[in-house]
Amino acid sequence: MDAALQKICDIKHLLKSCAELLTSSSAGVLQTAQTREAEQSKVASDATELTCAPEFDPCPSDDNSALRDGSEKLAHYIVRLETSRPRENQCTVQDQNLNDDDDESRVLFLVFCQLSTIELCRISLVCRKWRQIAAHPLLWRRVCVDNVLLPPHALQMIATRCLKCDTLYLQGLMPVIAQCDEELQTYIIRIKGCLEPPLALLMSVSGPSLQRVHLVDCDLLITERSLWLLSVHCPNLLEVTYSSEAFPPTKEALWALSNGCPLIRELNLPPVNSSSDLRQLEDSCLVQIAKGWPGLLQLSVGGPSITYEALSSLAYHCSGLQSLELTECPPIDTKVVSQLCEDGRLSSLHTLTLMFTRVTPQAVVIIIENCSLLVTFDLYISSAMYSSSTDPHAVYKYLKLLENLKELDGHPSLRNVFHLHHIAY
Repeated sequence: MDAALQKICDIKHLLKSCAELLTSSSAGVLQTAQTREAEQSKVASDATELTCAPEFDPCPSDDNSALRDGSEKLAHYIVRLETSRPRENQCTVQDQNLNDDDDESRVLFLVFCQLSTIELCRISLVCRKWRQIAAHPLLWRRVCVDNVLLPPHALQMIATRCLKCDTLYLQGLMPVIAQCDEELQTYIIRIKGCLEPPLALLMSVSGPSLQRVHLVDCDLLITERSLWLLSVHCPNLLEVTYSSEAFPPTKEALWALSNGCPLIRELNLPPVNSSSDLRQLEDSCLVQIAKGWPGLLQLSVGGPSITYEALSSLAYHCSGLQSLELTECPPIDTKVVSQLCEDGRLSSLHTLTLMFTRVTPQAVVIIIENCSLLVTFDLYISSAMYSSSTDPHAVYKYLKLLENLKELDGHPSLRNVFHLHHIAY
């Protein structure tokens, strides 16, 4: 049994012994607002005491002192759970509309608020009562599933509970194992986009409440069609992160997303593997981004297929862009920088991040001089950037570039904006 299940069982066992005293004592404590801040700092220590069975004798003594102490501690613990910040699901007893006379359900709900999405799925299988409590929509405001094997029927079960979901996070999902006599081509056809029907159900159930979506590294299971699904069901989206090696975003998918979700302010489309021969993000996608979201505040793109002419046009249309991340893009020199910063473009930039993109020291200086609002300029480089080069002097050029960039790092004239991060391979 998991640690979370053990904790719930201990609290349930304790409730059976002190339910009568808890009803009278917890009512007064719940109305006491002056002591909540001081009690909040003691949640962890008292929770440990409550879940340790040897510290509390369920058999009452003559003066009922043990029962009284345990009841008071549990009542205070309930109050602190209500006022504390849950890890993933922001909800309180007042929100969940459970039966006020059922203290056991109230405590279970508060404990369930601390569980992750996968843990909620597991405890739903314990009994009917736990399943009913775990199905409450407020427990599913943030759906986070990463690096697990997630079959379509499991995502469909999750989707039916996401009436008030505002954040969807799916990353590194693994497909079901192929059958022993199944051919590779047949297996690929079977699993391609298999999570999109339950994903469409989740989006339709969440509807306008969904504001943040993160779909990364779910190759074959989720395709760029998911962006079209978002445009149909989720008009109030504010943040979208999508990254797939096999199915990068297309111009048509971005066109649909921009028409259905015009409120997006953070768009992250980083490449997974720019050295792959598969299709990459193209200039037409950048043009569509510039037309669809002129009020964009944060953008992350990359790949060897994009050109700085298209990126300069995007910077012109998205004049309020505050954060820009470029990953594994073509080299940046003084000519490219002059084009990007022409006519005050990128003047609103606060954060610039270059991931494994070649840039000259002179270009770094020009960027900082033209972007007066720039607070952070992070440059990540590694020797792997030159490993595929056929130039016999590639290693020497890399070491020379690294030496010149280190001189800029922390230089007073650069306003302590530039920071170099050397990733050793």
